[in-house]
Amino acid sequence: MISSLRILAMSLLVGGAALAQPASPDLFSRLTEAERALLLATAGVGSPEAFRPGQLPPALPFRLPNLPGQTLIGSVVQPWSTLVVVHTTVAPEAARVTARKVLALEGWRDQYESATTEGVFQSSFGNGTVVQAFSGQCRPGVPGSLVVQAIPAAGGTRVTYRYSSFEGASSTCPANLEWTDPAQQNFYSPGRNQSVRDPLAELRASGLVLPSLPAPAGTRISPSGSSYGLEGPNGPFYTTYVIVRSAQAPDAVLTHYLTALRTRGWTPGVPRRSKEGEWTVTLTAQQGGKERRATFSLMPRPELGTTEGVTRLNRVDVRFALGQGPGY
Repeated sequence: MISSLRILAMSLLVGGAALAQPASPDLFSRLTEAERALLLATAGVGSPEAFRPGQLPPALPFRLPNLPGQTLIGSVVQPWSTLVVVHTTVAPEAARVTARKVLALEGWRDQYESATTEGVFQSSFGNGTVVQAFSGQCRPGVPGSLVVQAIPAAGGTRVTYRYSSFEGASSTCPANLEWTDPAQQNFYSPGRNQSVRDPLAELRASGLVLPSLPAPAGTRISPSGSSYGLEGPNGPFYTTYVIVRSAQAPDAVLTHYLTALRTRGWTPGVPRRSKEGEWTVTLTAQQGGKERRATFSLMPRPELGTTEGVTRLNRVDVRFALGQGPGY
């Protein structure tokens, strides 16, 4: 079975080499000088040769996966990056996962060790589309980073491959978070010759598994911020918070997230509400041989609600916090 999957993945890679198609009729000849300049500026390039509808660039630092029902839209060669766009008939998440698996056979891997543990609240446009957080991929010996992005499009999915070149700069794969490379250090930096740890990677190594919480139906989620470290007042900490806009009432949003946390191994305590209206729920989970304690908080913001068409959208701010962060 494994051999069959490897053969299939290799065929997806090899097939990508045959995607270069003849260019469509010259788009630029039908534009005014101002329109041409505006289009090139938007694409971040200085000449029409860098804007290649229906074509791959002359040199590509990775082999393009050939996804089911794939059509090459084109490419853009920018000074420090290369963009390749294709259309596929499969769903966005299937396209993204398949592309990354195929690239893994070529040696591409997560550029940052902690990339898979950073998200807790899944973002959403409110129309059923999930916004995937995109982390860079790297390959030892290749001076750059590759990001694969898949979003819904008519008849399937539009997949974008963006390769950013680090040519002339020091880079490692995975990323050098210890800052041991002298080329990355300023002589006068207070951190020179000091070890720097990735807090989230160390938390994950201790057995921590952060929950990935889907958005409530018809809800728009906007990330606001996050922080984490190893030296909070009581040890390691992780905090993330988002803005939720929903036609659902705040207590329905609270129920949704508590249910999602429970199905992911976190046991909620009794919700408590302050006189200001903030809901706070303690959470516990057994992970890595120890009990983890966290807090889920939700604050209704009725004064910031909006109306879209005939629909009233409530605003609530929510937070997931593990441990206690430093006070600022």
